[in-house]
Amino acid sequence: MLVDTAVIVVGAGPTGLMLAGELALGGVAVEVVERQTAPSGQSRGGGVNSRTAEVLAMRGLIDGLADQAIPRTNVGGHFAGLPVALDNGVAVTVRGPGGEYRMCGRYLVACDGGHSTVRKLTGVAFPGRAGTLAAVSADVELTALSATAPRRAEHISRLTRTGGGYWMLLHPLEGPRGEHRLVPGRVRRAGAGHAAP
Repeated sequence: MLVDTAVIVVGAGPTGLMLAGELALGGVAVEVVERQTAPSGQSRGGGVNSRTAEVLAMRGLIDGLADQAIPRTNVGGHFAGLPVALDNGVAVTVRGPGGEYRMCGRYLVACDGGHSTVRKLTGVAFPGRAGTLAAVSADVELTALSATAPRRAEHISRLTRTGGGYWMLLHPLEGPRGEHRLVPGRVRRAGAGHAAP
C-alpha cells in the first residue's frame, strides 16, 4: 500500500498531534505515524507554558485541558526553578536618542547577556547555575510519605531538595494510584561537563 501525502508527522504526542491539526486546518494533506498502539499511562509533561496555553485557547482546546489539570497554588511561571513567581507588573524608565520615556508591562525579561545591565540596575543577584544538567524522570507509586514529602503540586522551587551532591524534585501527580513524579540528578560542579544521573 502506498500512502501519498504532503506531510508525514512521526509521533502522536501533543506536539505531533497539534502540528497535524494545524496543517490539516491549513488544507495540507497530513498523515500521523505512531509506534505505540495505546497511551503509555505515563505523565509526560509537568505543565503547560504560556504560549502553549495561548495556542490551545485559539483552537478551543484549553477548557478540556484545564478540567483535567492537577490542582496547584497559583504561582505563575518560573525560570530555571528560581523561587520567583513570574506574575508581577513592572514599570521602567527608558533613555534613548529621542529622550526619556516610561514603559509599563506585565513582565520584564532581562535578555541582555551574562553581564546584564538590567540585573545590575535592579540589584538582582545571580545565584543560579549553568543552564544544562542531566537528570532522569520517573512516575512512581510511593508506599509511604514522609512529613517532608509534598502533598500538592506547588512552585518548582518549593518541590526541589538538594543534599550530598544531588538534587531531587518530587511532586504528586494525583493519578488513580496516587503516583508521584520523581526527578533526581547530580549537582554540577563549576566547570564540570554534563553530570551523569
